[in-house]
Amino acid sequence: MDDTFAYKAAYYIETLKWPVFPQNPATKAPCVKGGCHAATLNPEVIAEWDRLYPGANIAVACGKSPSNLVVIDLDGPEAAAAWERKVKEHLFTEPNCPVVLTARGRHLYFTGTGVKNSCGQLGKCIDVKSEGGAATLPPSVHGTGIVYEWVDRPDVVRPPPFPPALAAFLNRHNDDWKLKYKITHPSDRPPSMDRLASMVIGASEGQRNHTLNRAAFIASKAVRAGTVTMREAESILTQAAIQAGLLRHEIQRTIMSGLRGGAKKL
Repeated sequence: MDDTFAYKAAYYIETLKWPVFPQNPATKAPCVKGGCHAATLNPEVIAEWDRLYPGANIAVACGKSPSNLVVIDLDGPEAAAAWERKVKEHLFTEPNCPVVLTARGRHLYFTGTGVKNSCGQLGKCIDVKSEGGAATLPPSVHGTGIVYEWVDRPDVVRPPPFPPALAAFLNRHNDDWKLKYKITHPSDRPPSMDRLASMVIGASEGQRNHTLNRAAFIASKAVRAGTVTMREAESILTQAAIQAGLLRHEIQRTIMSGLRGGAKKL
């Protein structure tokens, strides 16, 4: 059977040595506790996941040894145009890299360490997935029915180093959102829930619960501004926390604590 999780995983763990984990096809949520932090190369664990989740999609844990992948997610035509502008702005030649066609755009595969996760910092609809992030792999099926496909396979075109100019840019601007949202004047622009979700997903182990609480605290400002409802904010942050690997029983308590605290203080 070529549609089982074990079959999908074999190429990645045996040929590429990429740690992978099963993903829900409908929601992209991890099927296993710990999410991307549980990703493995262990064939015995893969076999058990195949038994439990035979029809699952497959995802790779980014920024994790031994692959140390960094993935640029270009989500649509606007993202592609913004990426071209960023390449020209930083005066580098785009390296030849493995490319995946997704439902709305493409994923570009690089390697690197110390690269910060980001949502929209390189341009509209561009995400950077590194340590604590994950990318859906071929031949997974998107909720729309579109199949993820390799254009250039990574055993043929090896992922090149992440462009140093972009790494420096991301690391320099990664904490801008924290400074921005310390300003609490009523006329301030409401925070982006996509940005807050990205921060939760990219939080390092040991900081995930704190980051989730802080994101919920800041999200209360979006709720107050009417850009999202309380239920929508809770749902977005819950999905991000599950992907980050937090346990369900602690997620709701942390989110509600942050939302209530922000409602009182922001």
